[in-house]
Amino acid sequence: MKQIFSFYLSKGAGSTGNLKFGGYNLAKYAKPNSTDQDIVWNSLVDDGWTIPLNGVQFMDGGKIDIKAE
Repeated sequence: MKQIFSFYLSKGAGSTGNLKFGGYNLAKYAKPNSTDQDIVWNSLVDDGWTIPLNGVQFMDGGKIDIKAE
């Protein structure tokens, strides 16, 4: 398995998100005619699966602040 993961966030009620380990599904989740060069990659914090975050905000306005240790 490649050290890669992808996620698709739901667009709202009646839509489902997706988290995939080991790859991505360009045809299913990207705009039509998108290519691999259209993908936005984020550098990882270490050799694992850690993404740098400082918080999360939800549709209802709720927020969670995250402090890295």
